[in-house]
Amino acid sequence: MKKRSLTLLAVAGLLFSFHGMATEPLADRHGGFGIECVDCHQTDTPTKRAKSKTCKGCHGDKVDVPLFQAEERSVDFHESPHGSVRCTKCHLAHQQPVMYCNECHAFEKPVP
Repeated sequence: MKKRSLTLLAVAGLLFSFHGMATEPLADRHGGFGIECVDCHQTDTPTKRAKSKTCKGCHGDKVDVPLFQAEERSVDFHESPHGSVRCTKCHLAHQQPVMYCNECHAFEKPVP
């Protein structure tokens, strides 16, 4: 009986963890322009992130960002010295944007 209860609880947890993915509202910066799930995810019921090449299809390959003066040098956040970083590490379609660099650094720069 205990094993059955744990199995049912695990299945219910999995179902609820995927439930919110397709129903999360788009941030105003996309939803306000009539963009729908299928436009970025190629499906009305997405289960994973859109690819960076999809972002670049509308936003271009490189968005001009003014250099940010950080301590001793200027920083271009789109030219990471640590290698390629996908767009959705900072620019989240369903939540407020975050400064991914701040997982290690402490930049005081808002993300659009």
